[in-house]
Amino acid sequence: MSVSKDLSVFDRRMKIISVLMNNEQVSRPELAKMFSVSLSAIHRDINAISRYTPISSNRGRYGGIFIPDKLKRIKNYLSHDEEHLIRRLSNELTGEDKLLLQHILHKFSMSENV
Repeated sequence: MSVSKDLSVFDRRMKIISVLMNNEQVSRPELAKMFSVSLSAIHRDINAISRYTPISSNRGRYGGIFIPDKLKRIKNYLSHDEEHLIRRLSNELTGEDKLLLQHILHKFSMSENV
């Protein structure tokens, strides 16, 4: 499975989560090849993702990154389009409504700029 190089960082991270949710485990080199990015980029992505998603890893020749099965159904994230729409709508709100919408963004967004 090869993915477009033109993905934004946010979209790539969302796709990495999708790969992890749908596979037992994947190695960093496999992810780097899959997304046509460097191992350093994958390392940064995994560090960012791990702030929101419980990721585990196994070391060694047959190691890799994975999301434990019991946690795979815990959290859903906003798509890029959903996040963009909520950000646009929040610009029109004030007070507690705006704070609540920002909390929702923080809770369900993979973006680091929440």
